[in-house]
Amino acid sequence: MTTPASSSSDDFDFGSYMDRITRTETNVERSETEKLALKSSGVTLDHLKRAHKAEKSFLQGISSIRDTDLNLKWETMLEMVENPNKRSATEVHRVFVVCSGPPTRNKVMVANAMVVDWQLSLKKKSVKENECPWYQPSSQGTDLRTFFGHMAKYYDWQISDVDLKGFDGSLDGVLKTEFQRREKEWVSELFILFLI
Repeated sequence: MTTPASSSSDDFDFGSYMDRITRTETNVERSETEKLALKSSGVTLDHLKRAHKAEKSFLQGISSIRDTDLNLKWETMLEMVENPNKRSATEVHRVFVVCSGPPTRNKVMVANAMVVDWQLSLKKKSVKENECPWYQPSSQGTDLRTFFGHMAKYYDWQISDVDLKGFDGSLDGVLKTEFQRREKEWVSELFILFLI
């Protein structure tokens, strides 16, 4: 006897399903109106991929931060724990559970510190000689908003980038200072190289 498929959306792999549907669509003829309507599913799939990529980037970023003794700074937050929200896997990294629910000062401070570490560690994977190794501020901003939306949807984070403003060491303040530093270092330098 076969086990019936789960009807729960928690266990359903929407990404794989949408990939299969997209492949099937290549063999179907559609009117212009139908094609426009179907584009929305592609946009949704692209957003889903970007959101999961942001989550992966966050985890890679905080898992690369070490203290002076070479211990992982965020080791406790990276431990796997039971996921009470059940919107994704049954076990998730502790950070996703600890920062879920209504914002408190402690949650905001922990989330802020981790996101700052992640954002400051971001660099392009391949860089040509004399090319700026950093992403554009607008790209980082888009990825941050995608990340916080994803955290809200899958892990019940009610903290957003708006909460990480207006205090010493806040994400907003740190990134503004860092972006200004990068602009002075790279835009001025690149402009001079262009003139030569």
